Amino acid sequence: MHKAVYYFNTNGFLTAVDSLKEISGQVVNSELARDELFAKVIAEDSEIDKYAKEQLEEAIKTLEGKIDTEFYGLTDFFKPEEEEAPVEEEAADAEDAVPEVDATEE
Repeated sequence: MHKAVYYFNTNGFLTAVDSLKEISGQVVNSELARDELFAKVIAEDSEIDKYAKEQLEEAIKTLEGKIDTEFYGLTDFFKPEEEEAPVEEEAADAEDAVPEVDATEE
């Protein structure tokens, strides 16, 4: 884990990705990794190159079940993305429908 932090901080982002993917066992909580790697990767205003950020996020996803997500602040990161409910679309279609008018009534 510390090797990944080192490469991350020396702009060796893809080497950091490889280091994260090599982790096979349970990870011991590390404040250094939390503050200098995970927090910076998942930050919205991250200055990391888009491609490198995507690769780092994918590598972090491989750690699911191996790290304490609460300690690392990754609880929301590992939540599945919610799909939009199709009920909203049906309601919008109903609002756009034009009612039929019986022309024989006058």
